Amino acid sequence: MINSPFYNISKPNEKKSTIALLVLLPILIAMMLFFDAPLKNEVVPNGIVSFELAKEVTVSEKIMNSWDRHARTSAGMSMGLDFLFLIIYASFIALLMHKLNERVWKNTRIYKLGILLIWGVFSEEIQQIKSDNTLDSFIPK
Repeated sequence: MINSPFYNISKPNEKKSTIALLVLLPILIAMMLFFDAPLKNEVVPNGIVSFELAKEVTVSEKIMNSWDRHARTSAGMSMGLDFLFLIIYASFIALLMHKLNERVWKNTRIYKLGILLIWGVFSEEIQQIKSDNTLDSFIPK
């Protein structure tokens, strides 16, 4: 049987992990907003989001050309923090799902579905990281 990735975590460590992840989330959001501020201009009204949603290389190049060196550094930092945010966010959501699954659906058929959904969160995280990794090729080294 497939177990939750949090199956062997003790209750005290589970609580500490939940609190740590909950504290890290707003800190990372604040840091991402800080690095996003220099990216906003008339070409890029939504900062890094505009860049990430650019569907054509020409649009990405136009965005990159609107940024100075400082803004490009901020874009790189923002994208790096995005990777960390994805890991923290997915872990937090999956841990909350684990807690819910253990408390509400233990010893039911739905419990197995809950475990699959928890693993699905991590699978989606991996797909998102792969997608974001292709964006890194647009940031000059």
